[in-house]
Amino acid sequence: MNATSTLELGRKRLKSPTSKHRTPLPAENREFKILRWGVLCDENRGINKHFLRALNNCPRSKLVAISCRSCEAAQTLTKLWQAEKAYDSYDDVLTATDVDGVYIAVTNSLHAFYAKKAAANGKHCLVEKPIATKISDVLELEELAKRHKIVIVEGYPHLCHSQYHAIKQEILSGCIGEISYMYGNFDYQTNNNGGHLIEREGSDNGALWNIGCYPISTMVALMGKCPRQVSAIQQKGSSGEDSKLIGWLNFDDNVMGSISTCLGCPTNTYFEIVGTKGRMKLHNDWCFHPDSWNKTNSFELIMEGEPSKEVTVLSQDVFRQEILSFEATVLDGKAAVVSLATSKNIVATIEAMYKSANVEGVPMEPTLTDQR
Repeated sequence: MNATSTLELGRKRLKSPTSKHRTPLPAENREFKILRWGVLCDENRGINKHFLRALNNCPRSKLVAISCRSCEAAQTLTKLWQAEKAYDSYDDVLTATDVDGVYIAVTNSLHAFYAKKAAANGKHCLVEKPIATKISDVLELEELAKRHKIVIVEGYPHLCHSQYHAIKQEILSGCIGEISYMYGNFDYQTNNNGGHLIEREGSDNGALWNIGCYPISTMVALMGKCPRQVSAIQQKGSSGEDSKLIGWLNFDDNVMGSISTCLGCPTNTYFEIVGTKGRMKLHNDWCFHPDSWNKTNSFELIMEGEPSKEVTVLSQDVFRQEILSFEATVLDGKAAVVSLATSKNIVATIEAMYKSANVEGVPMEPTLTDQR
């Protein structure tokens, strides 16, 4: 395949390196602690610009290569974001010897496929959500990470932001008592008469996998485990995927949750945590993407017997925080903010919710084992 370098004139034919399992960080990179990135992307995904802008503002990261399905799109993005090389083949990035880690932002149905190929080539992986749509794929990725001694993380940037950490600290302080109930909503106004949010091909592109996963991921991360039981009802669009879905989650310890999500409704996000002594509310249009659209990062804290107060948190680029967290895991050996154990819980929850929706709301138990 062709690779174009912004540091050289013209174009040269590159030989694809042989696929070898490498030590994740070569000695020279461990010394200087620089993470060399390759990006696999669909040129139509709006998230690319937010991630690539943030990546260029991370001093311990270096953007080496961008790959798209067309050479023209790859060259355009490479020039725009000052990468060194452009590829029209995802596979060439996965075998490139000058790439340590990859960001995978292709169509949902291909996330797990390319994450497995990257892992088999010894690449660290930051995979745009959902990391997979089957628990069996997450289990396989977990095994590959152990075998090749690499880091694989699912991209939920809101869980890396100071807003989430502040909410978690308030809960741990006991100011709202024990968590009793959580409610989350994510609706998105599509621009193509109720069509797909982002996807142009493939499956796994309904409301729940694309946007409903945000409130679910927040609930699962806060609880640190899978719900014991879930149920859901859905309405399908012309694509055959869910355009609207309402779901319920029943955790142990008498904690319950509910979510609603819609593709084609006016854009809105909301998240509320109800405790035995108070509650917290996040209510702006982008509460799961703090700072990405210049929104004030704050939440309302209501404690029993006291007036409500607004808690404002540190302004941070949510995608930069995600990258800094990934760097710390790969380069410094710190625990991942979004671990594969968390991803297993999220995927198992959503998979069970779809199973319930397909049988008109019959309750289902999420499973963390391969049911094939």
